[in-house]
Amino acid sequence: MPFRILLIHPPISLEGTEAAMEKLHNVTAPLGLAYLAAMVKGLDVKLKILDAHLYQMSLRQIEKEVKRFKPDLVGMGTTTASAVACGKIARSIKKANKKVKVVVGGPHIIATGTEMLEVFKGIDIIIPGDAEEAFRELVQTLLSRKSLKKSRGIIFRDKRKIVKTKPVPLRPLDEIPFPAWNLLPPLDKYSFQPANYRRKPQSFIVASRGCPYRCIFCHISRFRHQIRFRSPKNVVKEIETLHKKYGINEFRFADEIFTINKKWCFEICDRIIEKKLNISWSCDARADHMTREMAHKLKEAGCWSISIGIETGSPRILKRIKKDITLQQVRNTVKYAHEAGLFVRSFFMLGFPFETRDDIEKTIAFAKSCGLDFCQFTYVIPFPGTEIYDICQKRGVFGKYGWMTYNASEYTAPVCPPKGVSEEEMKKYFKRAYREFYLRPRLWISYILSVRGLTDIKRYIRGFKALLEQ
Repeated sequence: MPFRILLIHPPISLEGTEAAMEKLHNVTAPLGLAYLAAMVKGLDVKLKILDAHLYQMSLRQIEKEVKRFKPDLVGMGTTTASAVACGKIARSIKKANKKVKVVVGGPHIIATGTEMLEVFKGIDIIIPGDAEEAFRELVQTLLSRKSLKKSRGIIFRDKRKIVKTKPVPLRPLDEIPFPAWNLLPPLDKYSFQPANYRRKPQSFIVASRGCPYRCIFCHISRFRHQIRFRSPKNVVKEIETLHKKYGINEFRFADEIFTINKKWCFEICDRIIEKKLNISWSCDARADHMTREMAHKLKEAGCWSISIGIETGSPRILKRIKKDITLQQVRNTVKYAHEAGLFVRSFFMLGFPFETRDDIEKTIAFAKSCGLDFCQFTYVIPFPGTEIYDICQKRGVFGKYGWMTYNASEYTAPVCPPKGVSEEEMKKYFKRAYREFYLRPRLWISYILSVRGLTDIKRYIRGFKALLEQ
């Protein structure tokens, strides 16, 4: 009888209720789990991916699926937002069957180290980093009934001790198989935010991993400072496969910064152009990277939208958060993108603990003044593994496991508002930022003029409904 592996994408809420960001239907495929599934294909295992996040499953529904599948190993990937739900699922699984091994990886594990093992006793093993090779070794170790100490790249609980094994060398990204798309729910079940797509169905794709920058609100540079690239040939081959086999027409590069290596970026664009692929795509860029030449190359290859993290309209706060860009670079990026016919999405954060009311006013004013097509405002959330989290810890904002106190309210309430600014006042700033940006006739005229069909009309309606809920 084959070894049975169940990979679970946990929801943010276990009550079966719609999470905040899902009001925008921003539900994307769990690529991390699909990569793990691809890594153990060929071994004597039976695999299943359960996307409990997509279907907003309750704990009871998840328990029924686990009972039906009878796994020997359960793997979960977790963000900070879903960490508590992940721990509760693990506890439920172990309560039903102590023999089932539960392994957890993902961004939250990378950021918090052994904390999930300390807090949630139902979790047996964690993988603190890129998990593909470590997960394959773990499965092979369990299949051979060897000691977990023989499996590299993991941390596990051995009675009352926490044991860390030797690191496992990372494979070149081209050697990692494409995600096991066939094990996921139908890809047309997933959807991006209204402003983030033009065609359906859609999919994320990862072409590189890592970021060399030092923003204090992001943990990536602490743990993935070195950038690793897939070859352009490998990237475009996966795009072709998804387009021809699964009918994917729209792609979003999930890279931290797709435009960071000009030569590599241009070669991917040239290969897409050469293949004459009838696709649309979007990516994340930085304001200090964009040139006229790059904007036009992206557009020629089918890119229709770029996203840039601006975070604040205050030069003082830009320096304080180590963003390493200027507001003039943002204006230049918007100008070059619009000249090439690209849509520009942006991200701003409200509520840094060292912000003032004047800084917040500058952010709202700048968002309206520099020609952006779309803005997403979020509260500052001090995620574990970031410098801002350390700052908040020192200020006594929360206890030892601070992430447990706010993960369920991610994006919905300010965690650490500036000194002297109440939570209620921050919420008023938040609503005002959205309404002042979007309730401008000139912006909606530009949206109307850009409508190309029924899909555009539907997504604008979805976006407007979400705006009214702010």
